[in-house]
Amino acid sequence: MTTRLAMRLGAPLVLGAVMAFGVPLSAAADSRSPQSGHGLKAADPAGSQAKTAKPPTSKRAEREERERAEEERKKYALQPRTAEILAEARELLQADQYARAKASLAKLARAKLTPFEKAQVHRLEGYIAYGRNDSAGAIDAMSKALALQALSPADQADVLFQLAQIQGTEKRWKDTITTLGEWFRTVEKPNSVGYYLLALAHYQLEDFEGAVTPARQAVEIAETPQQAWLQLLLAIQLTRKDYAGAIPVVEKLVGHYPEIGKGYWLQLSALYGTTGDNAKALAVMELAYRKGLLTDDRDLIRLVQLNLLQGIPLRAAAVLEREIAAKRIEENSESYELLAGSWILAREISKAEVPLARAAELAPKGDLFVRLAQVHMMQEQWTKAAEALQSALGKGGLADPANAELLLGISYYNEKQLPEAKIWFARAQKSNSTRQQARTWLEHVEREIENRRTQAAVTG
Repeated sequence: MTTRLAMRLGAPLVLGAVMAFGVPLSAAADSRSPQSGHGLKAADPAGSQAKTAKPPTSKRAEREERERAEEERKKYALQPRTAEILAEARELLQADQYARAKASLAKLARAKLTPFEKAQVHRLEGYIAYGRNDSAGAIDAMSKALALQALSPADQADVLFQLAQIQGTEKRWKDTITTLGEWFRTVEKPNSVGYYLLALAHYQLEDFEGAVTPARQAVEIAETPQQAWLQLLLAIQLTRKDYAGAIPVVEKLVGHYPEIGKGYWLQLSALYGTTGDNAKALAVMELAYRKGLLTDDRDLIRLVQLNLLQGIPLRAAAVLEREIAAKRIEENSESYELLAGSWILAREISKAEVPLARAAELAPKGDLFVRLAQVHMMQEQWTKAAEALQSALGKGGLADPANAELLLGISYYNEKQLPEAKIWFARAQKSNSTRQQARTWLEHVEREIENRRTQAAVTG
């Protein structure tokens, strides 16, 4: 009979502790060995152990040692009839014949059993009950076995461990912590599963400070920590807002479980960003991009923004162009504006014109046409600048209409269209934000118009 105890802390935190005749495979040796398995033995309860050489002792000491050994053997011995029935019940349990296994145990005369035998019967009853999905019955039977204090230390530890797991499946988290406390005091080298279960119990009770240490220990003592243990430790660290402490956990998740998908790559990058290490945040995103993990618009935009943040606008522009063309980044005003901004930061001004014009067309308001005009003005493309500014004013919704009017006046002035420039400087003069500049330009234009008239009169 093999029973799997599984506890979930939402997805994907999973505890998989397997019991074979009561011994968790995760915590014990091969279940076929004499030292593990059902734990019911007619003699030495601790199994055969290597004997170490002892210094010569007195005959009295040797006799006392033999007497202690004999007392120990008798303490953990089974009467022949009891051993036979327990063996029969175990076989039925292995075959998942729970009712027959329970009936077999009923043949024992309980009053005539030794405390050790009673404890073994209760222990087996616990496994039968759990096999029948009777967790309450399993907890009751195992508690009775432990209360007798008659099992060998190894068997007592095994039952404590199984009881703690069952209490966990029933969400009796306080009982789980209490039982595990006894188990930790009993065993010399606690296993990772025990630490994980203790951390999980504290986590479920929202005792995050109590959870963090056993969660760390579960990860540290394992050669290859299970994914669920790392996920629990990560959840605890994030809940505690210990982002620096969360980074090595996600690094282990990515290192040990590279197949788990993009989620942890994105989380690792975000954690680096949160702690101010934007270079590493970008490096992780770049690696994820090369692995083909970044396919969502939001993730790709994050990669672009990190490149810009690290002063690599050419790389940002290249990613944007490629992914917009591939339809993985949505064609909208924001993405085209970001592309244009990347080219401008890379000092590739002419390459910003087309995406900025597209962004301006797609935008609900006219402000991006003003930006497009400024790009044209940087290149002294005054006619194009004037056209863009007329589009901006025509579309409306400008944050600063007077500034657009001022720029339009400047564009017309540089196109030598002084009457049109005068009109727009006069309009810009009405706004507080542009009054002084517009007045200066207007005065300059009026003087130049007057000079032209004078010159025309002289030459005419």
